[in-house]
Amino acid sequence: MNICQSCSIPLYEKYKGTNKDSSLSNEYCKYCYENGEFKEDRTLEEEIEHLIPMYIDDRDISKEEARVELKKILSPLKRWSKN
Repeated sequence: MNICQSCSIPLYEKYKGTNKDSSLSNEYCKYCYENGEFKEDRTLEEEIEHLIPMYIDDRDISKEEARVELKKILSPLKRWSKN
């Protein structure tokens, strides 16, 4: 299973973003990517802060623990590995 190379959600067909030619992206989800562009111009740190509430929603961890885990998950992804 592929994951979004920005936020790491599973890239099921229904979650795929769109490229400039309206085809489905095999790299990014619809929450991050639309018409060949990222929806939000965020840094990795901003993306982590954005995702923390969703990440801890069903986990018994602190925001700081979530921050550390998300950094490990997101840092190697295509969108962030070049930073």
